[in-house]
Amino acid sequence: MYVCMKKTFAVTAIAAVLVTLFVSLAFGGDFRDKADRFMKNLTTEKFDSAAVDFAPEVAAQLSPGILNQVWTGVVAQLGGFKGFTFNKYLQADTTMTYIYTVAFNQMDLLALVSYNPSGKVNGFYFRQVEPADQKKPAYRIPPYVDTTKFSEAEIVVPGVSPVPAARVTAGIGHPAPVVLLVPGSGQNDRNETIGNNQPFKDIAWGLGTLGISSVRFDNRSYVVGMERTAELDLNGYLLDDIAACLKYICSEPTLFDTSKIIILGHSLGGIVAPVVAKRDGGLAGIIMMSASARPVYDIVVSQYEYLGSLEPDNVQDLFKAQIAAVRETCGKIKNRTFPRDQMFIFASGKVWYDLMDNDNVVAAKGLSIPMLLLHGGRDYQVTDADWQIWNQTLGGRPNVVFKRYDNLNHLYQPGDGMAHNTEYTTNLAPMDRQVLVDIADWIKGFGR
Repeated sequence: MYVCMKKTFAVTAIAAVLVTLFVSLAFGGDFRDKADRFMKNLTTEKFDSAAVDFAPEVAAQLSPGILNQVWTGVVAQLGGFKGFTFNKYLQADTTMTYIYTVAFNQMDLLALVSYNPSGKVNGFYFRQVEPADQKKPAYRIPPYVDTTKFSEAEIVVPGVSPVPAARVTAGIGHPAPVVLLVPGSGQNDRNETIGNNQPFKDIAWGLGTLGISSVRFDNRSYVVGMERTAELDLNGYLLDDIAACLKYICSEPTLFDTSKIIILGHSLGGIVAPVVAKRDGGLAGIIMMSASARPVYDIVVSQYEYLGSLEPDNVQDLFKAQIAAVRETCGKIKNRTFPRDQMFIFASGKVWYDLMDNDNVVAAKGLSIPMLLLHGGRDYQVTDADWQIWNQTLGGRPNVVFKRYDNLNHLYQPGDGMAHNTEYTTNLAPMDRQVLVDIADWIKGFGR
């Protein structure tokens, strides 16, 4: 039976979906007119004019030809350019950064153009719009969902900080097993929205149709913004919210079968799941979707190397420089020389060191509760190298079930060949139905 008590966790995690378009490090004077001209030249494809004010260190990496490749690649990935508007400016030391919202057919991006005191561009890059400011895509109900089979309610879970969440209650006439959906790293809302895809909503509504209840929540960096998570360790970043959601589920025995509480974690959540289960001791089971078994810093390097290998030959040197910088930072993390209060990709050094101080594979080996491990054969982020480690570690155990889907990617969407990060925004397919059927059958098998 689930032990309904408050716990304190400190565990490990992994990076989830990262859409990296272009990165150049950067961070006086009012150069707004220059920034406006740069954006106009860039978006009208006058690349020689756009590059005229580049500082030497930027010009060495970003020639007009490469700028052409970067811009046309972004336009192609996001379905065509629509327009840009000035957003705001930031000043850091002697650098002025001008931020523009750039609209494309599939999603908006922010363009950041930084100037040194001499009026030269010393940084230019794209990043995603803060999730709280993004327009939510309309949800396309998958054909396997029957909305008459369940009900959904918006809730706010009490905790160290309030946790915005959604509750799905299966309409089976009595409390149903309940799954707590734990997302990957980065600024994930409760649906794990990326582009027009919402895989966690597919899971919640798909399982609701099949008689399984669920709770899913907005993660902390989505709620407060990425910059404000620099002060957080892994507890504040994610695990306090998991504990609050589990306590909430325990408090609702008329809605949920509290003897059958399962954590379903995707990517980071899949890494967290076995360590949370080991520390809590009361979960009925865990589901690990795309959970890495290798160190996080190794995963990040391999992801960048893979994505860089897909780029055209004429921008390979640029990506090699980026990969070298990522490899150097990951080496500092491995050697514990990276600043604890500095951000890298999705979290602070505190979080990265928390990831190193816990071994999710060892935790999983010590569990006797049911475990379901799922893997997409087209996943370039968590690869077959991880899948093989899990099979070598847990294979043959009666409490462990493995499911591999050869044609599915990191979001469990079908396709051909190894996936690319652009697929997450261009492939608008829902999560594959067979995955949800397998999850529901596994949960319903408890006690049989």
